[in-house]
Amino acid sequence: MYRYLPVNIFAIATCLLIASCRDDRQAPALQDPGVAAQANASTSGDSASGISTDERVALAVIDAMNSYEIAAGEQALQKGMEGAVADYAHQMISSHRTNKNRIATLQPDASSTDALVQARRGEAALMALAVLDGDRYRAAYVAAVIESHRYALDHLDESLIPTAVDSVVKRHLQQTRAEVEHHLEMAQALAAATGGREVSGLPHLREHASTR
Repeated sequence: MYRYLPVNIFAIATCLLIASCRDDRQAPALQDPGVAAQANASTSGDSASGISTDERVALAVIDAMNSYEIAAGEQALQKGMEGAVADYAHQMISSHRTNKNRIATLQPDASSTDALVQARRGEAALMALAVLDGDRYRAAYVAAVIESHRYALDHLDESLIPTAVDSVVKRHLQQTRAEVEHHLEMAQALAAATGGREVSGLPHLREHASTR
């Protein structure tokens, strides 16, 4: 039987998002300066030629998800997570940075509305997690990464991959899907190994829950 934690993280996240209040002491910045420089590079590269506006938006949404996973992993380490949770956080930082670097060569449209909305959802989720510590943070972080990877898989399957036309973009999205599925399996195994407490009121990156 899962034990639900009393804190209403979703309410906190909603208030923070509406008020645009940020506390950078616990919520790592979502923007990686090095990757941002790559993303703003010249669009003359062959790998980005022929990519449609919609596909650049789709890539930017995935990039915002990458930024969230990196920042969440960094936050978990700052919160003093150890053992398997810390190992998972390190792997998320490394894997999602690699994915960001690949996306940067395709010039994602980071200024698009969809990408900005996704980035703000990630920021709100990070701020909600930031108020927790110790065992409560550990349970919330594990539950949050399970939810975020479920969301990413559903978004890839239902929207991004089916509508991709450019072969380079489709290949990247399919590779990303395989990586995200593996990350989800790892997170679920981590939850089982660490007691798997479910946390009520977690900040979700979407309005509906996944059935995965």
